[in-house]
Amino acid sequence: MSSGSKHLVGKTAEFLVNDEFDYVVGAFCSIFRPLESAEAGLITHLFTSDQYKKWIQALTVGTNINNLTPKDIESFKLKLPVKEKEINLIVNILDEITRETKILCGLVEEIQNQKRGLMQKLLTGQVRVKV
Repeated sequence: MSSGSKHLVGKTAEFLVNDEFDYVVGAFCSIFRPLESAEAGLITHLFTSDQYKKWIQALTVGTNINNLTPKDIESFKLKLPVKEKEINLIVNILDEITRETKILCGLVEEIQNQKRGLMQKLLTGQVRVKV
């Protein structure tokens, strides 16, 4: 809810309750609890979306410490499907897209590393190219 870093304000994480332990939430944190358990996965995707992040960035106020108020969070309107089957289908699709995106980002990073290595070899003259 509050941070010196604008990038940390509104940061979200899914929290799975474990009845074995007691939990403490920091003073600058807030908890959002969905009414239905089926909605939890969908809300996780919504709170990690670019639209949510842009909305949070527009709301953060402050010069040194960026703040969100409980009213700010409460004003974020979510339109969720009503049927549990529809919610589960959407969450499964979003989960698959997230997995595929992580794999593709990993491949892009590998290719960029290969390119950097090749450029280094070309610049040092370790590899020569005939023109």
